[in-house]
Amino acid sequence: AEGFEGNVLFESKLRRVQRFFADFDICFDVIAKLIFRLLPCDPPYVLCMDRTNWKFGKTNINILMISVAYKGISIPLLWSLLPKQGNSNEQERRQLLKRYLRLFGRESIEWIIGDREFIGKKWFRYMANKRIPFYMRIKENMWIKTSGRGCIQAGRLFAYTEYNVVHTIGKPVHIDGNKVYLSAVKILNKEHKREFVIVAS
Repeated sequence: AEGFEGNVLFESKLRRVQRFFADFDICFDVIAKLIFRLLPCDPPYVLCMDRTNWKFGKTNINILMISVAYKGISIPLLWSLLPKQGNSNEQERRQLLKRYLRLFGRESIEWIIGDREFIGKKWFRYMANKRIPFYMRIKENMWIKTSGRGCIQAGRLFAYTEYNVVHTIGKPVHIDGNKVYLSAVKILNKEHKREFVIVAS
């Protein structure tokens, strides 16, 4: 609005800009394609799936997003606004990932990463069926079925490991019927309490 010429009041120029965006349907797939073309490196990419939730006044804003990891930052590509508070579900994640695959193809993905929200029987199976490598953090209290120790909680598998050393279980285990590999590191968190970072892949 500040760049417009003429003797019109700034507020009038600003309203023109606001009306333009209010009346114009922005195609976010086209924007995603533009960002994809401008990325400073070539595919395949490490994708991050994440969700953020905050309030604007009394309005909840809950965004599920796919971004590209690059040199310690995350470059947003695709997102969807969730009409609710709290975690995403498998169907919402699948719809967003389907959009990515339709626009950019499976071959553009090196792997996809996500935090403890992004787990679940159907979600793991969907990525496995699409042959999308993934690294998802799981909860310590998730039940794991192993060939040697039967059913056990994930944290107990790594209870006797040393701190700050990554350990990987050599054989696949089962989570909700899905065959995955587990890796973990035991750390002291900010409250100086023991915590496990356990990743299923």
